[in-house]
Amino acid sequence: MKNDKLIWRICCGLAILLMVLAFSPVFIPTGVFEPKLFGMPYTLWSGIAVCIAMVLITYVATLVHPGRRDPLFGDRHEKN
Repeated sequence: MKNDKLIWRICCGLAILLMVLAFSPVFIPTGVFEPKLFGMPYTLWSGIAVCIAMVLITYVATLVHPGRRDPLFGDRHEKN
């Protein structure tokens, strides 16, 4: 339970960091097309990689969300 809060905070931090980096020149440099991956320019495949990373972070965050064990949700409530 305590470990879930730590993982939740790590997921939130990673999501914020990834979004800040995604809109910075790290992922969107001006006029850069190389290196190409499967014929896609750098900006396109790095954007796809950011999207996949965000989906994975979101999935993990939903598993450890602090409100997940809320008694209002019925069957997900842990019994003592």
